[in-house]
Amino acid sequence: MYGEAKGLFGRIKKNLNVGVAGVENVYTRHVPLMAKVLDAAFKGTLNEAHYPVLGRAGSDADGKAGKGGGAPPPTKVVVWIMGGTTYEESAHVANFNNSDSGLSVVLGGSCVHNSSSFLRELAVAPIR
Repeated sequence: MYGEAKGLFGRIKKNLNVGVAGVENVYTRHVPLMAKVLDAAFKGTLNEAHYPVLGRAGSDADGKAGKGGGAPPPTKVVVWIMGGTTYEESAHVANFNNSDSGLSVVLGGSCVHNSSSFLRELAVAPIR
């Protein structure tokens, strides 16, 4: 009826259809930042200046790797998110813990946000 998809809008529609083909839920493609941080932690590439480590063997009092070449990556990580965590982050941790990797994560926070609690926090946040 309309012929080939030509023009700007036709190309946009085609690209959108190709981008979501085979994806059951488009929103499940988002990966929280915490997932990237956990991957870096378990690979031993996490910046310890930004993410302090407690009690790691092979580290000196400053948290820096000793002269022996550094400590092995951890097998257990505790994540505490000040200001609250989200259901997406807790679902990611649950999937991570259910995998057979031998690694485990404990997730905590000051609350578990839903849309209402998140908007309340934004309303009282200082503007910078």
